[in-house]
Amino acid sequence: MYGVILHSLSALLTAFALAAVLAPVSIPMLRSLKEPKAEKAGGLPTMGGMILFGAALIGSLLWARDSYAFLLPALLLTALMGMVGFADDLLQARIGSGLVLWQKLTLQGVIALGFAVLFYLMENVGPAVWLDWGTLGFFYVPLAAAFIVGTVNAVRLTEEVNGLPLAAGGTGALLWCALLCMLVQTATPVKNSALLLSLGDLAVFGAAIAGGALGLLLYNSPPARLRIGETGTYVLGGALAALALLSRTALALPLLGVGFVATGLSVVVQIVSYRMGKAVFRAVPFHRQLAAMGMPESKIIMVYAIFTVVGGAAAMLIAWFTK
Repeated sequence: MYGVILHSLSALLTAFALAAVLAPVSIPMLRSLKEPKAEKAGGLPTMGGMILFGAALIGSLLWARDSYAFLLPALLLTALMGMVGFADDLLQARIGSGLVLWQKLTLQGVIALGFAVLFYLMENVGPAVWLDWGTLGFFYVPLAAAFIVGTVNAVRLTEEVNGLPLAAGGTGALLWCALLCMLVQTATPVKNSALLLSLGDLAVFGAAIAGGALGLLLYNSPPARLRIGETGTYVLGGALAALALLSRTALALPLLGVGFVATGLSVVVQIVSYRMGKAVFRAVPFHRQLAAMGMPESKIIMVYAIFTVVGGAAAMLIAWFTK
């Protein structure tokens, strides 16, 4: 009965330990790249996101319960988005300039559209966006693709604050794991056992992402010793999008990813309000607004994490009454 919880805890601890051990070993290697991007970041090596994905991959595969129907698509989406971020980081390291915006969006869009179609065709996934409610029909495909791209870029916008994406993303992934564990543990006996096993392994994946993020946070929180780079933010964004869509809990993103949603929306609101003649914020994205109000980076990270926890509790309560 408690297998999913035990496997999830084991995956979290495994990924945490791997990230915590691999990060200090990898820092000299990453620093040796002599990245122009690192010079702009105060000499900090980037591409720490590779450690995050490696730790999460091993933690997921090691503790999955032999059902890969949801786990493999989640890992593949995360890996492909991470590869786009890695390409950008590598180009920054080699030639001093990464992918331009249209190249990033094109690659993200192609990957997102492919997985949106896959999720739509998968049994027990599309086209619902909240458990067995909210069926969208074929509109699910473009909306799911936009959801993936939007999530990835919202996470990417937070990378300039050391520790922010890992703290908010790791907390969100952990709470998504808790939400899935609750859904599996409280399912009726007649519920599809294969589906419950797949959701359980998705919870293991969320726990592994959380463990890797928290382990890497030891070296990415202020004063940071490395940055996660585009690689890390794309990995986190891809993972959160996979958790949301595969578990049919996409509508929980504004709660479980409240900081990232606020970050993305602040940019949209600022652009619209500026074109209407008056900017709403002093600075965007949202964490810059908080900084402009005098809030230190450590407090900004805490605020994002706290509201993610509160949002996670609200999401679990809503799921309890609507499952």
